[in-house]
Amino acid sequence: MTRDDPIDFTEENGVYTGVADGGRTWTIARSLTGWRLEFCDVGDTARTNAGNHHTLEAAQAEAGR
Repeated sequence: MTRDDPIDFTEENGVYTGVADGGRTWTIARSLTGWRLEFCDVGDTARTNAGNHHTLEAAQAEAGR
């Protein structure tokens, strides 16, 4: 299932950040093996790892699932 409205990511200093409809904040940053995807829900104190992806586009697509 895909969201109706895709997440709009903005880039600052090589880190991509976007906020989903429910307030979940997604962060994508370069890692040694590709692109690390993390999220933080409203009220969370730490980010949760959502995996490493070979391309930025793959990480963005995963966040939009």
